[in-house]
Amino acid sequence: MNVEIAPGIHRIDTPLGERRCSVYLLAGSDSALLIDTGLAGSVESAILPELDRLGVEPERVRLVLISHADIDHCGDAEAAKRAFPRALLACHHADAAEIGSLEAMIERRYGQFATEHGLVDSAETLAWYRAAGRFAEPDLLLAGGESFALGSGWTVDLLHVPGHSRGHLALWDPHSRAAIVIDAALGRTLPTRSGEPAFPPTYRDVDDYLTTLDRLAALEPELVLTAHYSTMDRTSGMVFLDESRGFVADAEAEVLDALGNSLSSTIEVLQRVGPALGAWPVDTVLAALAFPIVGHLERLEAVGRVRRRHDADGLAAWEAT
Repeated sequence: MNVEIAPGIHRIDTPLGERRCSVYLLAGSDSALLIDTGLAGSVESAILPELDRLGVEPERVRLVLISHADIDHCGDAEAAKRAFPRALLACHHADAAEIGSLEAMIERRYGQFATEHGLVDSAETLAWYRAAGRFAEPDLLLAGGESFALGSGWTVDLLHVPGHSRGHLALWDPHSRAAIVIDAALGRTLPTRSGEPAFPPTYRDVDDYLTTLDRLAALEPELVLTAHYSTMDRTSGMVFLDESRGFVADAEAEVLDALGNSLSSTIEVLQRVGPALGAWPVDTVLAALAFPIVGHLERLEAVGRVRRRHDADGLAAWEAT
């Protein structure tokens, strides 16, 4: 499904099971810019048919911007390089290693909680990663602050908005006052297409995430455009950003409440806080919940409110100070 959100800005849905996953095409008079590729197969099945329907030739796409290091956002990068022969594949330098290599993505992003926290992906999950990702090396590394001219005076600005990942990027269109934030803000739960809770907001670096939320709110956007939620106008977008901040505050409070004077493993902390934070099937979302909760544990450790120990197997265990 394609929707023109604002003049020249098109939202294109790509396959992601029961959840929405949208990419964005910005079609200017001189050139076009594509934000994200979706999972493997999305370029052929969803993106190219919409470009054809819109009358946008693949040669007009001059930049394929990967917002951040997650398979549902860069999994069809290899096909995008073939489909858009004049385009550069671009991302932030902080996410470049994972975006350029599926194995680096599996090890450094999805596998980061294995050694110290005991959260190991199943064989089925690993097989899904490898089936869903057809990665490619980026051609252009960005830092945020760059601008891209699309023709007829239309220029959009690149924002570095870390938190969900170190190198997450967003686009700001001053003309329509649309903020294309993708996963830079994540509300209180990622929903299915029918609105049911799917799994928790997966920010990783708490302070960076809060700074990003404040920066996006300061723009006072007329449109907030994400990958996994419906299009939001100014009112609903500001509510969404407030809800994102509210989840952060609640998560930190629940982490502190879950810790007593005895040591608790990371998995035990996740199992305690999960039901209080959202109506997800906790046993199936532990790896996702680890992103924000380990982030909070590390943040609390840095200010001396939580102490980290290690058990005989080298796994982290936590207690309140």
